[in-house]
Amino acid sequence: MKRSLCLTAMTVLLLAILASPAVAAQEAPADDLIEAVERVSPKQNPLDPGGRSEKKKPVKTTSIDGDTKIVAAVSPATGETLELTLPDTTSVADSSSDGSLVVRSKRQTNRFAVQSFDHGTRVASIIMDRTSPVSMYDLGDGRALAPTADGGAIVHNRAGEPIGQLSPPWARDALGRDLPTKYTFSGSQITQIVDLTGRNIHFPVVADPYIGVDLIASASWAQSTDGWRLEVTPTQWARANAYSTMSYMIGVIGWDELFSKYRNAGLNTNLNGMRDQYICHQVFVGVRYPNKPTWNLDEWRPDVGWWETVSTQCNPGGDRWFD
Repeated sequence: MKRSLCLTAMTVLLLAILASPAVAAQEAPADDLIEAVERVSPKQNPLDPGGRSEKKKPVKTTSIDGDTKIVAAVSPATGETLELTLPDTTSVADSSSDGSLVVRSKRQTNRFAVQSFDHGTRVASIIMDRTSPVSMYDLGDGRALAPTADGGAIVHNRAGEPIGQLSPPWARDALGRDLPTKYTFSGSQITQIVDLTGRNIHFPVVADPYIGVDLIASASWAQSTDGWRLEVTPTQWARANAYSTMSYMIGVIGWDELFSKYRNAGLNTNLNGMRDQYICHQVFVGVRYPNKPTWNLDEWRPDVGWWETVSTQCNPGGDRWFD
């Protein structure tokens, strides 16, 4: 408890220093800013690994006409690159020791802390005062955004195919307190608006969109009378790809992601059978039961091959759809 209070005090002190006008003359080290952002970030964000389970990678970026363009992710289904542009940002970016970048806005006091992971990128907007409640991003020509019920969005390419996702927005002040925030969309443009009208807001405020191609939000084991069951929560992007021309491929990619994330957490038995169950859920269950909270993979069910798994409604040994 004492250590937690100490870390919180250090974070508030560092963020207060970052918010002061004197910082303009002597910018805080990128490592310090990234660390401060992570301390106030939510510890559980289903679409943002946030360093919890995935290793950070160096951020790929270019500067074009005063805008900073970031390679956010590469769609495993289509191979298309998802790029995110930060308008009116400085071409000079400070790099931290883990490959993250800190980019400064030209017109506002905001800074952007950019972190890249295996399946996507998060861009934490550091709002230094009440004058800058809005952060803008652009996905580029040919991209469109379809809002989801949780406040995020699915990214589509010019052909209308889903190629990525934008996680629900969040914002917190320097004490880690949640602030009201939302996205608005116009074509390929994303605007995140944070409500800074509260009286007791401690600056700077961190607001964090995450864009990526994660298919697995989370998974946990549960025991039934028959044996162990892995309850998998798919992301909105996984659900958006159900029963499409790409759904089987997405299922294969999703299984690979699930295995890479949970192979050291008990996912090591009946792998072929579990794989078929997962792909079957991606292709069929996602359509038949689009709001089913979890896709349940039963470790104890027999490995009967793909077509038999499909004919038994993704539950080998169970009732059949057809003979």
